[in-house]
Amino acid sequence: MALQSFLLFLLLYAPFTCYAVMVIRTSTHNVVASQCSDVLLDCQFVPDVMPINFGILFVTWKFQGQNVAVFDEKVENKWSTAQLFPEELQKGNASLLLRRVEKSMEGQYVCEVLYAPDKEFVKPTLKVTGQGKDCSHPSLSMDSRRQGEHNGIGRSKGERTVLAFVGMLLALLLQ
Repeated sequence: MALQSFLLFLLLYAPFTCYAVMVIRTSTHNVVASQCSDVLLDCQFVPDVMPINFGILFVTWKFQGQNVAVFDEKVENKWSTAQLFPEELQKGNASLLLRRVEKSMEGQYVCEVLYAPDKEFVKPTLKVTGQGKDCSHPSLSMDSRRQGEHNGIGRSKGERTVLAFVGMLLALLLQ
């Protein structure tokens, strides 16, 4: 009985102590850059508990439905001209550096931050000015094992971890 009481306490108390409420923001939603220049797309997040726990942090930058850069325990830059900085993530900075921007890179980007269980996003738009310059296009590495790291029911790795923990506690309580 004591074990069941303890597990019930954990089940009810843990969600309020283990998770943070997060705020995400960008300094500018409309970014203008000259063709072939470098540009920083701003994405800042502030959980209410510091330091940031990388075990429950997932960051994804997308453009036209494709991953540009991902953080899931480590940084994976899918475009050769895109860079996400892991040392900045510890400070709540998920900004994305794009090098040698071209007209084809113009449009809306999505910065999605999952700090389990909170999930927020910002959508900065890049406008590229100038024409006629020859810049090399970013190469997208298609690693199908990491692309859209979701299971069959649409849950991310972090969401599956939280659900597994809750399921385990419930199973122990019902014994």
